[in-house]
Amino acid sequence: MARPETIRDVKEEDRYFDLGELRVDRMSTNPNLLKHYAGLIDAIEKQGGTVTATEWNASKVELKLARTPAELKRQLEVDQQSWDVMERRWNQAMNRDAIDTEIKEYEKSGISEWAKREGRTDPYDPLAAHQPVDDLELDEIRDELGVGA
Repeated sequence: MARPETIRDVKEEDRYFDLGELRVDRMSTNPNLLKHYAGLIDAIEKQGGTVTATEWNASKVELKLARTPAELKRQLEVDQQSWDVMERRWNQAMNRDAIDTEIKEYEKSGISEWAKREGRTDPYDPLAAHQPVDDLELDEIRDELGVGA
């Protein structure tokens, strides 16, 4: 995944914000309340939101509203800043002998995950770091040593 550049690059889960949830198994079946539950669902859907049952719990319905264009623009800016920070930290990790900045232990897994998502070398993989080795050769080396990817 490359650096997010447009609103289209905002992840699907970041295009909405959570309003809450309805627990169907805990609802009153009073007709007056059911009418209002239905009205709430209609209003959310008219505003471009979503009302979906959760996959793991059929008695729970999640309510989400679509973000406005201004909110999506702000989310894009946040995503870009986050990507830039991770790229900077990755560069620091790749060149850690040449810099004075210490990379904290808790940051290393985030840098490794980011590198994998971006298709870049994991600076903490001792078999791949700082070596121009293709994936096939790297897999063969791992197999010989009996270690997983």
